[in-house]
Amino acid sequence: MGNPNDPNTVVDPELRVKNVKGLRVVDASVMPLIPWGNTFTSTMMVAEKGSDIIKKSIECDKIVPLVSRDDPNSPNFPDNVHANFIFEFANTMDLARNNAYDSPVQNNPVLPLLLAILASQRNSPKVSESLRHKEYDYIIVGAGSAGSVVASRLSEILCVNVLLLEAGPTPPLLNDVPVLSRNFWGTDIDWNYRTVSQKHSGFGLVNRQVVWPSGKGLGGSSLLNAMIYVRGNTKNYDDWAAHGAVGWSWSDVKPYFLKLDDNTDQEYISDGYHVVGGPISVQKPRYQADFKKPLIQSAQQLGYKIVDVNGPSQNSPDFSHSEITLHNRKEIPIRT
Repeated sequence: MGNPNDPNTVVDPELRVKNVKGLRVVDASVMPLIPWGNTFTSTMMVAEKGSDIIKKSIECDKIVPLVSRDDPNSPNFPDNVHANFIFEFANTMDLARNNAYDSPVQNNPVLPLLLAILASQRNSPKVSESLRHKEYDYIIVGAGSAGSVVASRLSEILCVNVLLLEAGPTPPLLNDVPVLSRNFWGTDIDWNYRTVSQKHSGFGLVNRQVVWPSGKGLGGSSLLNAMIYVRGNTKNYDDWAAHGAVGWSWSDVKPYFLKLDDNTDQEYISDGYHVVGGPISVQKPRYQADFKKPLIQSAQQLGYKIVDVNGPSQNSPDFSHSEITLHNRKEIPIRT
């Protein structure tokens, strides 16, 4: 992404592919420079901003509600049906949540069998394998960390038909368990890429080819990552703008990071870099390794501060807590 007059750029700052009508690229590949952090969060930001760019070109002659009581073809549900269903479902979920253990009983002999069963189960919205509409306003290729966001945002406009295509399968239930994503490398939800033979790394690997996990399924690489939520340094995005990506400076992209955010760490919300209410729940990990507390104490005794890695104090030589995407003790794949 960059200046349209630059022969080295493929897409302009509106994410339109140069000289190709009706085609945009909205994913991590458009980044002019890689941010100083995990690209997962930046990719979702690109999708949020890209969705807004696309929405500006949409004109609806008439907004038609999905279900109308004045439409004889709409299902005629009593007023209390939907509310009662949601209430009973919520009660069922609360019952399971309130009686759940904080952590698995690791020595229970039944646990391996339970995990094996969970690994074979699929947990995701029903996926249509038929194209019911002959025409679609937008066709999105790939239901990954960017495509899922774009599809969700465009689907908010009721006059728009959106088709989301994904080559991979529905992920197993066990994929929702935090820190188990590493176990799904090399499975059917991984494209199983490997790099070319490396000259300066990969010495202990066959042909010096490094494993390059890339998610194949609803959620994309969010199925395989470590849930790390790092936006990168504010300078990264100012550098984007300086390289020709006008409209992508830190001040331009910050609102889209905030649009994603649902931060549960009260100590961070007050700094203006986090909010609540977004679709991505962000928090510090509840589990802390035994060595972390003395490490933090030692750093503080030496005069270092403990700062927010996604906050305003990014350029100081301090320590920070990591943040992850976690909700109700479950990993948050972007398909949700």
